[in-house]
Amino acid sequence: MMRCRLLALFALSFSSHLLQAGLIADVTATAGPSVWSYTLLNNESADSSFFISSFILTVNAPVTVVATPAGWDFSTDNAAFVFWFDTDPVLPYPDDVAPSSSLGGFSVSSTASFSELLSYGLSGWDHTLDQPGPTTDGTVLAPSESAPTSIPEPNSLILTACCPFAYLAWRWVLVNKGITNHRAC
Repeated sequence: MMRCRLLALFALSFSSHLLQAGLIADVTATAGPSVWSYTLLNNESADSSFFISSFILTVNAPVTVVATPAGWDFSTDNAAFVFWFDTDPVLPYPDDVAPSSSLGGFSVSSTASFSELLSYGLSGWDHTLDQPGPTTDGTVLAPSESAPTSIPEPNSLILTACCPFAYLAWRWVLVNKGITNHRAC
């Protein structure tokens, strides 16, 4: 039954995502020197039937799973992803993350020196219909072998101050070329 549930979750999670609004959920991370820990937050309203039943994390470094909450298990290739899933075989799936609650205890260790914003995905399970529910995704800090690249963001004050000058320069070019009836879109 659990295999059927997992297969149904994977097969239908994307199609149900297209038919419904996304799962209202989030992941928070605590990144230490060698351990990254994650907490799943189910932000659905308390009366929602959408519970979190799986969590997939992209990593960019060798990892070892060092913690998994009770009632959950994991699968990983130890280098690119970790997939945690609830192992409850039948309703009421007591280890799913209920609406308006959270669950921590998802941790990986790595020798990687860096953290990077990488993708995660959460899959919901509809406890009323006993079928896959909506999904959501985002980014969260995860182990990475890639050094962070910093591209300085332009100061918004500089951008705001430059816009009028750019407009005036553009108008000056048009007037000096004899184009006076040019209309912008």
